[in-house]
Amino acid sequence: MPHPEDPMLRSALAFAGANTWLKGKTLPNEAGKGLVFAQDVAALDLWATELAVLSACQTGIGDIKIGEGVFGLRRAFAVAGAKTLVMSLWSVPDRATALLMEHFFTNLHQGLGRADALQDAHNYIRTITVKQLQQSPLGLAVLEELQEHIPQDYNFCQDNRPLEHPYFWGAWVCQGDTTAVKLT
Repeated sequence: MPHPEDPMLRSALAFAGANTWLKGKTLPNEAGKGLVFAQDVAALDLWATELAVLSACQTGIGDIKIGEGVFGLRRAFAVAGAKTLVMSLWSVPDRATALLMEHFFTNLHQGLGRADALQDAHNYIRTITVKQLQQSPLGLAVLEELQEHIPQDYNFCQDNRPLEHPYFWGAWVCQGDTTAVKLT
């Protein structure tokens, strides 16, 4: 396990096999350790990467160093050259995240700038009604997932906006280039 004093070794992306390695069991060589540390990401060549989306829990946090900023995955992707990074500051329910990301990428494909696309996705999630959620399979899955995150006595009236609380959309931030992505 890496030295915990180095903040670039305390932030990592966990892939399949990470828990196996952390429990001291062996993985096939091609699987590595199942973890990619911020230090590893910083060493990559991502200068041609227009947009990196880290749709995982708390990917935007890290250690704060006065005069240096935040050390962690956020810094690692910037050092590696990714032009824009979209990441979360706290854990967000998976299906609500999927709905937000679906709208975000639709916005990008329609030519919106990166920050505007995310802001519009925030507004979409914040204002979507129960009735609108009931009109798609993903929306129905969101409503099912909500049963775990909101009070049991919540009224699922058609006009209610069950995702309006910032918990469901406010975690997502955009850092870097905010212009439209050039799609080919």
